[in-house]
Amino acid sequence: MPKYKLIYFDGRGRAELARWLFAYGGIPFVDERIDFNDWPKHKANYPTGQLPVLMIDDQLLTEPIAIARYIAKEVDLLPKDNLEAAFCDALVDNSVQVKNGWVRLG
Repeated sequence: MPKYKLIYFDGRGRAELARWLFAYGGIPFVDERIDFNDWPKHKANYPTGQLPVLMIDDQLLTEPIAIARYIAKEVDLLPKDNLEAAFCDALVDNSVQVKNGWVRLG
């Protein structure tokens, strides 16, 4: 099994879904929290300059939804049928659009 390290700020936010998925699957991971005040010292170490990131052994995966989709596959939450899996992707993509619209209104 790969070794996982989830890196995010000291809060829930965009990494919380990944934490839930790891918990659901009983997958151990390192939950590295970066204090927001220390972020400027770390930002250049990440390819997009954003968090969260997931370290999978020595590889770095960015973007919270890509991270969640990866873990969902690892814990066998996605349908085997490609069309059903696409419907799941559409639901996730739609919920992200709703959240982004809500954030802009807020």
